[in-house]
Amino acid sequence: MFKTELHCHSKDISQCAKVDRNEIIDTFVKSGYSTLVLANHLNSWTANVICPNDWNGFVDKFYDAYENLKRDADGKLNVLFGAELRFNGNNNDYLVFGMTKEFLYEHPDIFDLHAEKFHNLAKENNMLFVQAHPFRKMMIRINPAYLDGAEIHNGKANLESNLAAAE
Repeated sequence: MFKTELHCHSKDISQCAKVDRNEIIDTFVKSGYSTLVLANHLNSWTANVICPNDWNGFVDKFYDAYENLKRDADGKLNVLFGAELRFNGNNNDYLVFGMTKEFLYEHPDIFDLHAEKFHNLAKENNMLFVQAHPFRKMMIRINPAYLDGAEIHNGKANLESNLAAAE
């Protein structure tokens, strides 16, 4: 059996994250997790903060965060690459699993897509496309036909959820 975290951010990329990779590893190992997906924020705002006007440089830094966490975990924790993608135009976030560094290099326009178009691209590239925290206020639940799933629990304590919408 695997105890897995599917939605973790590190402070070297995601501005909302408060902990570095060593604290991430220690916390999840001590809590009995065997696997963690590093799903840092992949959006135009983060790209512009991390590496303005340099898409390939941003992709390198984004992927390096994963590589560094995986290296430092040193077999204590299985670390997988993911992303929390946000398209320009609304506040929806999506967890993407199976994305590669090469895919990111090839899609510098990724933030200008929308859920339906990305869903098709994800299918063509063997990725899973999941709506993150769909019950938070300001999120718009999209047609489930364009998704492979939806996150049903997000443990971030200081954001309001509209759980009545789930009923």
